[in-house]
Amino acid sequence: MKRHAALTAAAIVVLLVHAGHYLHIWTDDAFITFRYARHLASGEGLVFNPGEHFEGLTNLGLALLLSLFGDTDLLRPARALGVLSAIGTVALLGRWALKSSVSLMATAAGLISLVAVPWLPYWSVQGMETPIAAFLLTLGWTRYAEERQAGGAPLSAVGLGLAPWIRPDGALVAVVIGIWHALTGSWGRHVKRSVAVVAACGAALVAFKLAVFGDVLPNTFHVKTGSLDRGLQYGLSFFTRPAPWLPALVTLSVLRGLAWAGQRDVRGLPALLALIGFGAVVLQDGDFMANFRLLVPLWPAACAALALAVDDLARRLPTRGPLALLALVGLAAAPHARSGAEDGLDGPEARPSGKTAPLTMPWLDSTWGTGLGGRMPFATAWTLVNAGPDETVAYTDIGLLGFVNDVAVIDLLALTDPVMAGRNGERWPEKWAYLSERVTWMLLDVPDGEWRRYRDELADAGWVLEDGCESVWVLRNPGHTASPPDRLEVERRLEAAVERLPTHVGLHASVTNELARAWPDLVPDHLARIRALPTAEGHPYTGPLDCFEDPSTPGCTPLADSCGTTQARVRPERYPDTESWPKAEDYGLAPQDPEQAPVRPEALVDPNEHPPFGDASNAEGPPEPPEATGPGPTHTISASLPKEQATACAEAVEAASGAWLQTADAWASELGAGRAVAERKARRASAQTRAGVEVAGDAADAALAQALEVGADTDAGRRAIEAHAASDRMTAACTPE
Repeated sequence: MKRHAALTAAAIVVLLVHAGHYLHIWTDDAFITFRYARHLASGEGLVFNPGEHFEGLTNLGLALLLSLFGDTDLLRPARALGVLSAIGTVALLGRWALKSSVSLMATAAGLISLVAVPWLPYWSVQGMETPIAAFLLTLGWTRYAEERQAGGAPLSAVGLGLAPWIRPDGALVAVVIGIWHALTGSWGRHVKRSVAVVAACGAALVAFKLAVFGDVLPNTFHVKTGSLDRGLQYGLSFFTRPAPWLPALVTLSVLRGLAWAGQRDVRGLPALLALIGFGAVVLQDGDFMANFRLLVPLWPAACAALALAVDDLARRLPTRGPLALLALVGLAAAPHARSGAEDGLDGPEARPSGKTAPLTMPWLDSTWGTGLGGRMPFATAWTLVNAGPDETVAYTDIGLLGFVNDVAVIDLLALTDPVMAGRNGERWPEKWAYLSERVTWMLLDVPDGEWRRYRDELADAGWVLEDGCESVWVLRNPGHTASPPDRLEVERRLEAAVERLPTHVGLHASVTNELARAWPDLVPDHLARIRALPTAEGHPYTGPLDCFEDPSTPGCTPLADSCGTTQARVRPERYPDTESWPKAEDYGLAPQDPEQAPVRPEALVDPNEHPPFGDASNAEGPPEPPEATGPGPTHTISASLPKEQATACAEAVEAASGAWLQTADAWASELGAGRAVAERKARRASAQTRAGVEVAGDAADAALAQALEVGADTDAGRRAIEAHAASDRMTAACTPE
């Protein structure tokens, strides 16, 4: 018993150290829950926008818990709940192994897989419901076997009953265990008591939802289901991460557990739960976030199945066999050194990293930076400084923007808005009319995601490009008159933003940049607020703050050209009319049918290769419109060349662009880890062939590096090599003689 306890304690220490590495990372969706909780605490009700009683979240119980902390920094208590839940999950697995008479070596195999693989450690500090769901479900199935034999307090029922409050799909585990017991167990008094507890929790949940939202299922159930292809791709990626051995060992262990389940042996229950949970995730489209968020709640059951398989093997083989298997588990779960282009990078700055990182999750320090992570702080900061209190803003990544700001926010991805979700049968014409009537400002990422859906509608309706930062464009509704906030309102917002997110120095640097343009006299006081934050000392983004105090500081970007932290501002004058707006074809992408269900641009990307917070090298923005050059070639890259060389350059550009498009199409037809990122980089290389010799070469190098890492011997890999050669020929043809 003491050795099991010591092993469990050691696993908890590893968990805490591992989780601490991800404290610099945040997940935007967590702030959606925080906005619901903040509104509930302030008396607005459990709503995303005041007056709109609509369940646009899947973690109702977490929102209720966080509402107890009021209008303050909710990331800290959410993380505390996550870490405590993760610790409890590890402790429960260790206790289950002891009560199930699992050997010490086999227990170690299960615990190593639980705490060394990044999935549970990563999500324990993201402020989301994932670790809480893992704890409650683990409490349910680990205590079930114990209570079945010895009775005791119905803790299993408590876990199974509360789990659906945290995530609706948690009810599936209660159903599976109920069916299992109906087939294999007896119905004594303690079992009936447990059933009553679960039923009471379920009935209370249904009654609460009907009273508050008028519906039992959250909107995400309607929006996120329907594409088996994405679910299958998500499931397939599990078998290639985090290293070749671990998925194989877990799969074999689950198969062994299913054999026990077929014999109605309780040792088969963890494997059965893991398999059914995996299938449910595949059927609900998988997920776009890193580190298998939806698989984490039942990952402890898979680790238990692995421990049972190792224990069974130890009883059949000499000591060396199980020890060798345990060593393989350790190797599979440990971090691995990466070579080649860094994971998550999608631009010319991608270079060999040499970092040590689990293959499931790049250990990058990109969250406070630019690129996909920087678009959210900019959108949030711009709204805070420029959007009037009675105006409505529409965006895709609404978490951070919605939590920091009090204005009405419409989710273009339809998760928190009933009209955009089409809950009453609204189709595209009705949705567009709704946006045109209600929205003053629409923020879109160019060219990804919703830009392809809205570009032509915005152009036809005369929406005006007012501002932008890198890839994020800010467009104003021509039917609305902008009414910016007054000074007192801005000052109130600044104080609230610092109180709500005191650790997000990058956001406050972005806010300072927007203040310098709209309210320069408020900058000194806000800089003083930021520098007083305990997290500001030594933070990488306190450096840009020096530029506001002394613009002559070396390396400072002129205010007119900067945004966010170190990003480049979009200049509306370079796009004098809607004809100059970039089209999907400019990037080698197909226009998106407005009638299609909203899909996050990351949804088709390998969840382990492209984390949702992005990376600093993703921020390239839309290409500048080509300058008029009169007769002859119109490519910007050839505009300054002599006529004969310009013609040859234009032909080389077309050849290289086409070759990269063919490469991207080839990657799109393949499944497997890294393919989605390779496709994205190939399309970017195609688009960048028109942007300049140096930029085009960097993009081609990044696309080739990804191709060589993913599979040079595939058809797409060979096409990438040929396309890179075409880019080299383009460079030679387009370099001034």
